[in-house]
Amino acid sequence: MFWGAYAVNAIFSSSIQFIHPDPMVRIFIIAIILGTFSAVYTFLGGLGAVVRTDIVQFVLLSAGGIILLVLSLQDLGGWGMLYKKSSNLMHLHLPAEHQYLPWPALAGMFLLNLNYWGANQIILQRALAAKNLFHAQLGLLVGGFLKYLMAAVVILPAIALAGILLNNPLGDPDLAYPTMVHKFIPAGLRGLILCGLFASLMSSVDSIFHSVSTLWSIDIYKKYINPNADDHAVVKFGRATIFLTLITGIMFAWVNVYVKFENPDFALTHWFNEISYYAKNGFVFLIICAAFLINPSKNLVFYVLLGSIIIAVILKWLFPDMNYFNRSTIVIIVTSLVVAIPTWLKSGLQHSRKELITVSDPKVGQLAIALLLSLISCHIIFH
Repeated sequence: MFWGAYAVNAIFSSSIQFIHPDPMVRIFIIAIILGTFSAVYTFLGGLGAVVRTDIVQFVLLSAGGIILLVLSLQDLGGWGMLYKKSSNLMHLHLPAEHQYLPWPALAGMFLLNLNYWGANQIILQRALAAKNLFHAQLGLLVGGFLKYLMAAVVILPAIALAGILLNNPLGDPDLAYPTMVHKFIPAGLRGLILCGLFASLMSSVDSIFHSVSTLWSIDIYKKYINPNADDHAVVKFGRATIFLTLITGIMFAWVNVYVKFENPDFALTHWFNEISYYAKNGFVFLIICAAFLINPSKNLVFYVLLGSIIIAVILKWLFPDMNYFNRSTIVIIVTSLVVAIPTWLKSGLQHSRKELITVSDPKVGQLAIALLLSLISCHIIFH
């Protein structure tokens, strides 16, 4: 909600002065409007509305992103100039001492993706609502291939901008997108970019609204508060949760507005990641225990889960300059071994859960292998 409002204000500031003269208040009002709009259609239409609007949003986001990609590369001088002017940014494996993305951090990113792709309700709600296993697996794999398109329209224009502004870099890194729109997009096409911006925002926000309402209504309300609740009562509670989530989001949006305006040079994205990984490390640890270990001790898992936060805090205190991805790698590996070693000694290494790898159709398996090989190729080509 904050990022959408921040970008809209940066791109169309002269046109939206009527909302409020103070940019802090103006951004906060826009965040409320965008969040409320997403909450309303999620409330009325549920997951069906989320999926249908996501289709339209994907088209808008892709169209706007491709236009920005083409125009930014054209202004830079072509694909080859990415390597000539910004060669240091055309590598996936950055130096080990890099502040944000050192190459060892790839291990942490891989482990953390077990949470994002393997147990994140925002992603998996589509798979859970699929007609069958074939549709679920095919949808996730196609989404994996479409990540390449998203990487191209998000990353490459920014690298092109770095080459264009080689001798005059931006003071605020969060203004990269608005700067590209102002520099490359003619006035007539900025409306499309705005629609794409709204689309990317609402696609994330409506997914969060629906996921939180599902988790609270099914896993909390139905299980603990009112086990005898019928479907109508569960849906009613879930819908109420959407607006509680909206209020929470609005509160966080105000915090982000305050932090950003107090320190404009502060890179919020990495701050978001570092703070959230204190919890996400534990999520990955839980997934590893649940999926790959036979009957681990629940008490041990619970106490180690709480300990994962303590370990992360201690590492931050002992090694304040350690990259947060590297810190996550250590936390996940250490906590997993603390539970895995006694579990292996008790139950052995044999794993009987063949359903961990279930291919619904040979073509799905081939597509999965192709996606894996393409990812390996990217790491080789863009080493």
